Amino acid sequence: GKALSPIDSIILATALKNNAEVLVTHDDGIGSRNIGLLELNERFGSPKLKILSPDSAERIPELPFGKSDD
Repeated sequence: GKALSPIDSIILATALKNNAEVLVTHDDGIGSRNIGLLELNERFGSPKLKILSPDSAERIPELPFGKSDD
C-alpha cells in the first residue's frame, strides 16, 4: 500500500498540533508512490481536519487568518 511521505507527515502533524481547521494543498498523490494529503480529508483530528484543494477552499466563506477575538 501507499504510505505518507516524511514531508507530508510533518505537514499533517503540524496542522493537527496547531488545531488547524483547514489544510489547503495540491497534494492529490496522483503519479506518486505516496498517499496524497487530499486522500486524508476528515480522517484525523477532533474536530476532523478538512484537507482541501485550493479550488475547494475558495468556496469557504472566510477563514479567520490573523484575526483576533478582541
